[in-house]
Amino acid sequence: MQFLLVSAYFSLKNRRWVNITAELLGWGDILLLLSIAFYFSVLNFLFFYIISLVVSVIAWLSWKLMSKGKNTQIPLAGFQAICLVVFLMSDWYWLHFNTADDTWLLNLIHK
Repeated sequence: MQFLLVSAYFSLKNRRWVNITAELLGWGDILLLLSIAFYFSVLNFLFFYIISLVVSVIAWLSWKLMSKGKNTQIPLAGFQAICLVVFLMSDWYWLHFNTADDTWLLNLIHK
């Protein structure tokens, strides 16, 4: 659904059909999202996806400001992979929650 909305947005903006998988979004991004969609439960996936997008934009903006580079492409799959490693390490070594079960997230929301 999100890919369709983003495609529609960029198509309207450019006044021509834009295939985001060919021009804006890499196959690494799509394959990473597909693989974690099968790994996480629904709420865990939504939680991870939203947090990783926010962290990715902040990391990219910080990198862009520090490096003063002209590159406008965001390495989304790389940033999300780093977020996934941090998320899983916190699961294994610190918080001990089950990524296949939404209970920990529901308890966090209801507190």
